[in-house]
Parts: sequence; C-alpha cells; structure tokens
Amino acid sequence: MKIEFITDRETAKYFSPIPASASMPDWYNSNIEPRDTIYSCPPVMDFINSGYMIRSTYEYDVDEKIKDFVKGREISSVNTRPQIRKHPSIYTNTAFPKTKIIPKSYARIETDFVIKTPPGYSCMIFHPHYQDITNFTVLPGIIDTDKHDYVLSVVIEAHVKNLKISPGDILAQVVPFKRDPWTSQVNLVDNISSHVLQYITGAYKKLFHAKKEFK
Repeated sequence: MKIEFITDRETAKYFSPIPASASMPDWYNSNIEPRDTIYSCPPVMDFINSGYMIRSTYEYDVDEKIKDFVKGREISSVNTRPQIRKHPSIYTNTAFPKTKIIPKSYARIETDFVIKTPPGYSCMIFHPHYQDITNFTVLPGIIDTDKHDYVLSVVIEAHVKNLKISPGDILAQVVPFKRDPWTSQVNLVDNISSHVLQYITGAYKKLFHAKKEFK
C-alpha cells in the first residue's frame, strides 16, 4: 500500500515526512542492557517504528495571552500560506467542557501536507510518545485521509507559558490503517494465562511477533 504526502517543492526538499524508524529517540541509542528493559519489548519497539513523523515547516510561537479578560493561546508565525479557513485570533478555554481531563491550554497548527491514502484507509494522528517532546502534547485523532482534501491540522496542548516550535521539529506521528467493521464477543476459558510461555525468554518476539514495514 502507498501513502502520499502532498506539498510544494521547497517543503518537500527540506521537511518531507520521514518513516518513524528513521527518527529514533536519542535514548534508544544509549548503552543500556536490553534484557529486562524497554529494548526487549517488541510492542513498544513496534509503536516507536510505526508510521511517519510530520515535521514543522515554519517557526511557531504559541504564547499564553489574555484577551477580553479570557486566558488562552495565541499563535504567531511567518507562514504566509493563504488561510482558507478563518482561525481565531486566540484559542480560549471554551472549545472543550471545563473538566480536569480535557486540556484547556490548546491551539491548532496547520501543517503543510495533504495526506492521501487508498480507498478504505484512514490515519491515526497522535503524539510521538517515546520522543523527548515534553513542552507540548498532540491530542490524538483519526482522519479519513482517503477523502479529506485539506492540509493536516494538529491540535496541541502546550505545557509551557511560551512555546516555540522550530522548523524541522517533529509535530505528530501518523499511522495509516484499514477501516473494517468490527464486532466483539467474550469467550470463556478455564485458564486464561499460558504459564509455560512466561518462562521462555523473548517468547513474544520468537513466537508471535509479525514484521511491520513503513518506508
């Protein structure tokens, strides 16, 4: 299958999305004994290596501001691309219910990429959790990229008062998947655990793991 990232020539030259496997976090290259560490966990490694990394094309300043006695986030950038949709001058707390779970300090950043997937395929957009990105978090979502024809937007929660995102910084991780209808059922067994496999070092990797490939 093929995923397309559509953009202009200059953006493609310098800031094309890259396979997640080509953007391994710095800590991965440190000298840590693999046994009994995260290195020996194939599900984590699969997550780190899945999909593609979307990078920022411009510099963005996302600053905490107060407008009309309401605190929010204001974005400034030299991005001159015509805005097809009107953006608010400041992102306030009113877009989400006032709960302790939903982040209040959020803003939306438009990337410079339209993503196209084959019919029946969508993309999960989420924060690159194992990268060392702590000054903001991407709110996860799913986009039907086989139908959506506008540039990808990411919604972020800023964790610092004055957030700066530089050109080339990773914004989000994108993983394509096929949309299939699902049903669920619960099956009963006498013993849910397989005690024998727990004593085989690397049992999951040796017996169950399947290769995933993103280029």
